Amino acid sequence: MTQQSLLAPLALLATLALGACDGDDTMESGNDDAPAGICADEDRADDFAVSLTKMGERHTVTLMEAEPADPVRGDNTWTILVTDEAGTPMEGIGVDAKPWMPDHGHGSAVEETVTDLGAGEYTLDPLNLFMAGLWQVTLELTDEDGETDEVMISVCVE
Repeated sequence: MTQQSLLAPLALLATLALGACDGDDTMESGNDDAPAGICADEDRADDFAVSLTKMGERHTVTLMEAEPADPVRGDNTWTILVTDEAGTPMEGIGVDAKPWMPDHGHGSAVEETVTDLGAGEYTLDPLNLFMAGLWQVTLELTDEDGETDEVMISVCVE
């Protein structure tokens, strides 16, 4: 097989791979051509609902509010409650959300603003999930001593 005959299939594969995330998905509203029911068979996502609670090694995160109620392509706003192992609200925690699409190998370029509401509650806005599919939102929590903990919420966006 010649070098040229080997390069043609590789070029086709590269083109197809790049087409999976070809930049048509805007950071604001996503791609309206996403297949309907993409989340129907997704078993890696959490059952997303207000009161969803996830645990890290030292902290628990509870979803207190979500706007919209089910995650959508584009901007979302989440309010979370962070508590320690004893259930005490953790004030003054550094919260950083890192949205990631494991099937595509990318995150979101839109940085969220975290607002400390007091009493252990924090609002993340905008939480930009710009494409349909599975998103893993890792919440990195840093306490006053610089100790970090991670809690991940997995959601599927239609």
